[in-house]
Amino acid sequence: MPSSAVPSAGGPERTGAPSPAAWPLTVVTVMLGACLLVLDGYVALINAAPLFGERPERDALIESGMGLVTAAAPIGALCALAWRAGSRWGLLFLVIPTGLLVAGGMQRLLSPGGPGDPDRDRTVRPGDVVGELTLLNWGVTALAMTVLLLAWLAARRRRHTQASAGTEPPLQA
Repeated sequence: MPSSAVPSAGGPERTGAPSPAAWPLTVVTVMLGACLLVLDGYVALINAAPLFGERPERDALIESGMGLVTAAAPIGALCALAWRAGSRWGLLFLVIPTGLLVAGGMQRLLSPGGPGDPDRDRTVRPGDVVGELTLLNWGVTALAMTVLLLAWLAARRRRHTQASAGTEPPLQA
């Protein structure tokens, strides 16, 4: 019986259920993702804080907004990695706060700058996606996607080896 197969009371096996070993990975994923979300939120808050009654400049609002919006990329990659390992409902502890952070980032991206700002109505440029506050997000995304690719390749190699040892033809992926 496969590790993810769960016998049901009155019928065939039901696959796709989380394995018992998935919860530690879920906890680690949620903790790492929560740390990243808190760090992104704190940095964005400090970067565009209205100090002494002044409104922040449009550039600071865009940079902060992009930092919050791009937090969805590493969280999505971490969730994909945990989903592949069998995590399911625990990932909502990351998805819901990420949605709130993205909404806050969009609000900052759409806010005009202060009245004395010469670029008060500046639009968001493609280069803003790789600003200073987004580099950590892109680094974590690249790392998580690399681990996800390696896990996929290892599973594919394992399936191919098992199929070669048995009488089944190898699976095409």
